[in-house]
Amino acid sequence: MVVQVEEAVQASIVPDQVLDRSLADTDPEVSRAISAELTRQQTTLEMIASENFAPVAVMRAQGSVLTNKYAEGYPGRRYYGGCEHVDVIEQLAIDRVKALFGAEYANVQPHSGAQANAAAMAALLAGARLLAERLLAPDSRAAGVNVVSGGTDVHLVLVDLRESPLDGRQAEERLHAIGITVNRNAVPFDPRPPMVSSGIRIGTPALAARGFGPDDFAEVSDVIAAALRPSLDDEQLAGLRARVTRLADRHPLYPDLTEAGR
Repeated sequence: MVVQVEEAVQASIVPDQVLDRSLADTDPEVSRAISAELTRQQTTLEMIASENFAPVAVMRAQGSVLTNKYAEGYPGRRYYGGCEHVDVIEQLAIDRVKALFGAEYANVQPHSGAQANAAAMAALLAGARLLAERLLAPDSRAAGVNVVSGGTDVHLVLVDLRESPLDGRQAEERLHAIGITVNRNAVPFDPRPPMVSSGIRIGTPALAARGFGPDDFAEVSDVIAAALRPSLDDEQLAGLRARVTRLADRHPLYPDLTEAGR
């Protein structure tokens, strides 16, 4: 009995090496899902207005050992010890923001992504107005596709499908089938319930970050307009999917990001 107890104690203090295991070893199901998501992002066109792509450097910083440190408070005035290196990083961010905007004070702690989108919006108004104009072309209007407010002054386009045979959910699913990700969205005075809706919301920030230019957005707009026609056969859908694939291949996303590099 004494020997068994001693063996159990020894076993309990042998390091499990859990801290050094890769994600693939620790949780292969999650690892496979992340790999599949990387492939999805690389091979489709992300056009949800509230989404964007983070640089590899940002993702690696977010997955660094800083994750282990709780740093409540502000640099030099933390509630916990051991924050001296976190303080250096946050102070760098503060100093850079102050220099960039000529500000006397700056707070760089996270709030929301809305500010980041607003800061970039002006640069994106042109891949969004072009998109709206293409969707207002006669062919699209004849298919019952309209744009709320007749255009856009922001980084997204709200498509009105009340006169189309397609509802918002069907349009979202149709675009998903050819490799374009959007979200269904209610329009003013929408007669359909929110989970169905009569509109779709199309955003340009993620594709702009990926390097899409005016010609690319013109092609994306034409693909979307074609996809929203009332009836398409499998051959036509395959043709649109091929056009999306060519666009994605023209602007590779995270080409060096692999299973081993995450």
